[in-house]
Amino acid sequence: MQLDYLDLTFLGTSSGAPSATRNQQSLALQMLGETWLFDCGEAAQHRLMRTTTSAPSIRRIFISHLHGDHVFGLPGMLCAIATGYGGGTSSSEALGHTSSDEVDDAQPVIIYGPQGLRAFLRASLGNAYATLGSMKLQINELVGLRAIEHQGMRPHCTVSEPLSSEVEGESIEPDADGVWRLPMDEHAPPLTIEALELDHSVPTVGWVLTERSRPGKLDPSVIPILKKHSIRLTQLKSFKLGVPIELPDGTVLEPSQYVGKATSRKLAILSDMRALKEPAVAEAVLSGANLLVHEATNACTNSDELNGVSPKKVERTARKHGHSTPQMAAALARRVKAQHLLLTHFSVRYVGDSTPHAVRTMDEVRALAEQLFGAGRVTAAVDLMTVRMFIDGTLQESLWACFFCRFIDDG
Repeated sequence: MQLDYLDLTFLGTSSGAPSATRNQQSLALQMLGETWLFDCGEAAQHRLMRTTTSAPSIRRIFISHLHGDHVFGLPGMLCAIATGYGGGTSSSEALGHTSSDEVDDAQPVIIYGPQGLRAFLRASLGNAYATLGSMKLQINELVGLRAIEHQGMRPHCTVSEPLSSEVEGESIEPDADGVWRLPMDEHAPPLTIEALELDHSVPTVGWVLTERSRPGKLDPSVIPILKKHSIRLTQLKSFKLGVPIELPDGTVLEPSQYVGKATSRKLAILSDMRALKEPAVAEAVLSGANLLVHEATNACTNSDELNGVSPKKVERTARKHGHSTPQMAAALARRVKAQHLLLTHFSVRYVGDSTPHAVRTMDEVRALAEQLFGAGRVTAAVDLMTVRMFIDGTLQESLWACFFCRFIDDG
């Protein structure tokens, strides 16, 4: 199973409250016919309807933290996903049991997030008398966050009774280095998923997705050599994986001579944060990311400076509330040697449409990061932007969906 490309669609790029041009936080990653969702703010389902991605294609959901702008759309989204399983939505038996055999056979929708996620979903879905039909739901919680263990940020309530559609989830502990490495089943795409604790105002994690190593490109000059010595070309599969081939005359062909360097892609999605909790370890995990998605809630634009606001004051304000500026995001991107930086989670001050004022402002925001990270290496996201990552790690941005939606809205 090989990933040809990854499509990352921004369903929401606002921070805190939604605006007329930006929805609350949510990202959809499409690959191999399935979708992974990262955060699910209010009305993410509505944004999804404006894309070619269907809710039932969502197989895994990753929640960074339990602030409302990242989770208030999740209960409704789960009901929408359930419609693809033959039923589900609001109904009369939230905690009742179904007799359908399909429930035992279906692969569950798998959710990951900090402690408190189970209680949130059990309370919101259960008290709304919602049923997920034949869909199974597995809720996995990351435990051992420093914000909970050492700073007393424990969830305010617990709900012990599972939902009728819920299958037992895991409480995932961090490894000795403080990084959570999520277990993946045989149905998952060829990615490893690591979670890093972020320093925010509540327990928060960021996600790092790394593609399993792909063999390098084969030098075709080796094929005539094999044919000359009547060596089966089927041996090339193991040869690309590092197994030498010995010719009848005793000559040994080493893979390093004919196979290029193995490659893989890395995508990092860092939500609300003012810093990394464990910088040294986290930066090693982030190192070499092809794409770093990073929040940039507050920025000091030209109009701010004209009004006497300094960049240092904006940064102090951002840090006070657990957030970042474009310069803070760029500094991290530079330290971890990321290839490209994609900014999101903007204050409602920053309009996300194509009006001249909005474009100028977002150009300024992007330029603040480019001053530290390099021209042409920073993108400021807008709702319904899609970024495609090709097999070689190069990126292509698509804005057609945004313009299409504006055309519909204006019509």
